[in-house]
Amino acid sequence: MGLTPHYSQQSNNFSFLNKKYLIIFLLCSFLGLSLCATAFFKHPSRTLSPRFTDHFSHWGSAILFSKKGFDIYRKPSSELCRHGIPPDIALNINDNCSLDDMPAVEHGKLLRSFQINWQQFPRAYPPGDVLYHAVIGFLYAKGLVDFSTANWITIELYLLTAHLVFGLFTLLLLDPALTGSSKITQKALKFFIFSLLVLAYLLLMKWSLNGFYDPISIFFLLFSVLYYRQQKPTAALLFFSIGLFLHFRALWACPLLVFIFRDFYQKRSAIFTTRNIIIIILSVGLIVISLYTLTIQLAQLSAYDVNNSIFFNSEHHFTSISLRLVPLLAMILVLLKARLYLLASLSAWQLYMLTQMPSVQPWYNLFLLVFLAVAGTEPKSKTIALLTIFTFFLIESFGIFRN
Repeated sequence: MGLTPHYSQQSNNFSFLNKKYLIIFLLCSFLGLSLCATAFFKHPSRTLSPRFTDHFSHWGSAILFSKKGFDIYRKPSSELCRHGIPPDIALNINDNCSLDDMPAVEHGKLLRSFQINWQQFPRAYPPGDVLYHAVIGFLYAKGLVDFSTANWITIELYLLTAHLVFGLFTLLLLDPALTGSSKITQKALKFFIFSLLVLAYLLLMKWSLNGFYDPISIFFLLFSVLYYRQQKPTAALLFFSIGLFLHFRALWACPLLVFIFRDFYQKRSAIFTTRNIIIIILSVGLIVISLYTLTIQLAQLSAYDVNNSIFFNSEHHFTSISLRLVPLLAMILVLLKARLYLLASLSAWQLYMLTQMPSVQPWYNLFLLVFLAVAGTEPKSKTIALLTIFTFFLIESFGIFRN
């Protein structure tokens, strides 16, 4: 028995933006923003706002991993370096903070100082973070680039990735055909999707220019959504596992993994080829390694300061937390009533995970773009799916992540 297609592959009805114009826009945007970043971001961190320090902490962690291995996930960074620095310096690098103030490890005869924030904790990222930043860390450790140049390369890499994510996100939202819709509904949906794309673009560019690498994980998760919709569970599993290997917030999309395995079961007779088995083993391996590094971090990561208003183990009163959850739970009920079970599962699971996280930050809402992509590729009730998930996105962005 054949499967009911998840995803319509008919030509779309959106003519206001095609692939050629999209590519031209992405190239112009990347070149324009790159030139602006190069010309105007003169602070050593090379970010839009100098107060952000994640980017050089990532390539600094790659250097530290090369010397200390998986200990970077077990012990605070300050314990692994030759000498540590106070957290206030780590979080507030400025023009008067020299490389001598930073922690250091020896690389043969060369001593290279580097910067890692939140040194009182182990690194809270999976091994893919180290791999993604390994080349930049290597260049800096060997003295081939200075601190400022290493940061400039990192921001350029993030900016390129953000444009790739925006391109894929755009194609996902625009590609499925609108069937059975009135012209008024189609026009309204076009305008709404165009507004979503503008919002996505601004978010991706803002946080990439401020040194957050989240888009690389989102990029692979979007491919996982695409291949899930095309009923290619092996490819969907591989891209999901890569996304998780790069960033733990990919765990928000765990229900997608369940639906992928459901497709495996339904297509089990066609799955067991040599190629598919190799891909499945590789994917499971990446997931296991990622979860292993998470488990060895958990004990110390629980000591993070609480700033999450819906964290169930915080001092917030249970009733107060529950009231904050009501509008989000209402969105989940709307999805269930519309029989949008994947989106309902994603929303419910992500909301549960938020209640277990002591600390949240404004850029966390970037990963909700994956949910919007799932809604945008929904073959039925697409309008309801997009409106509901967008409302979910807004409530969390302003009510929880404090955007």
